[in-house]
Amino acid sequence: MSHQEQKIQASLEECGALLGKLSATCCQPGKSQSMNNILSMFSAFSDRINQSSGLEVADNCINLVEKCGSSIGALYVSCCSPIREKIYQQILSELNGLFLLSWQIKGHSH
Repeated sequence: MSHQEQKIQASLEECGALLGKLSATCCQPGKSQSMNNILSMFSAFSDRINQSSGLEVADNCINLVEKCGSSIGALYVSCCSPIREKIYQQILSELNGLFLLSWQIKGHSH
């Protein structure tokens, strides 16, 4: 496993832990289905990423960020508790790091 893939793995683990924390503290039953969908989607992408290598890892991470990031953003802007704001920010920051690292793996960086 390359150094970049190790960084991706660590970031995925951190995102997973943060999503678990976010889910455990969500207080609105109406959002629970959305939260469950994000958790399922994240788990499926994480499994796919862990079973791939090289450019395939990068492509799968970019897809994860695009799919999960938009769903997490939608929950973030409609969250009723400022207590969870920091968790959302940390998740989105991790996803952004995954996105940037993925493009570096593909040979593009800014």
